[in-house]
Parts: sequence; structure tokens; C-alpha cells
Amino acid sequence: MVELVASLDIPRGTVAFVEEGGVEYGFSAQTAFVQGYNFGLWKGVLAAAGLRVEVVKPQAWKHALGLARSGSSKDDSRDMASAMFPEVGVNLGRKKDHGRAEALLIAAYGHMATHARDARRKAASAVLAGRSEEAAEEDPLCRRVRDMVTRAAEEAASSETSDDSYDDDETTRSG
Repeated sequence: MVELVASLDIPRGTVAFVEEGGVEYGFSAQTAFVQGYNFGLWKGVLAAAGLRVEVVKPQAWKHALGLARSGSSKDDSRDMASAMFPEVGVNLGRKKDHGRAEALLIAAYGHMATHARDARRKAASAVLAGRSEEAAEEDPLCRRVRDMVTRAAEEAASSETSDDSYDDDETTRSG
């Protein structure tokens, strides 16, 4: 597997974001072991191929992309990934493609996190050097993700507001 990853000609310094899976209620000991084994295996393969590996918790990337709310489903992940990466949307149409969708979303999260970290470092260097902070141009993928997350948050807030007003109406009618 190391040879396969190395043959992809990935640029030096590339960061691979790997989700740290946790044991969920109902997992057998065997399932937990296999999940942990595969997690460690992929970390080792990617590191051996020369990639820097960063581990990300599911809650972190899902929260950042607005998928941590209650009621969020694997379909939401597939829908978001299809909208974010329309060129591969055809590969995300089946329910069982949620793993691919989440891999794309983790990559988008990692890209945004890396871009934000680099922007903060540049700004800090500029301040330390006595230069005024230069406005960094926003990366196109970061802009697309930010716009989608903002839109999803606004839609969720508006649906919660309409649900709340419906509950109030029901209380008034029955009271």
C-alpha cells in the first residue's frame, strides 16, 4: 500500500487528514479492534509515503461544516459533498457512497483548516515585521465551503424558527 500511495506522485509536504473513528454503542470488540487497526495502518502508510498526517475528530469537521446538528444524516453529507464537488457528484448518488462523501468533506475541512492556519501565520509575521496586515485573498474552495455552510446554517435556523412558532400555535390552540 505504501508503494501505491507513493506512486500517486503527491507533492512533498502534502497533509493527509484522517478521521479518528471512535467506538460506537453496539460495536463488538472485533469491530472496535479492526477499526483501530485500520486507523493505525492508514496513518503508517501515509506517513511512510512521505505525507504529514493530521488526525481529525468527526465532531470537529462535522461541526465546522454544519453537519453536527441533531437530525443530520449521511444523506446530508452526500448532498453537501455533491454540491461542493459537482464534478464527482455522480459517484455519490447511492446511500452506500456516504463514506466517499465524508472523505471529500474531511479533505475540504482539512484544506480550510490548513489555509486558515497559513493565513494566521502570514498575518502574525506581517505584524511582527511592522507591516500592516495584508488582506489575504480567499481561496476559492474555502469560499465555496464557507458559503455553503453559511447557507445551511441560515436554512437550519429558519426551519427551527418556523418549528418553534408552530409549537407555540399548538400550545395556544390546546390551552
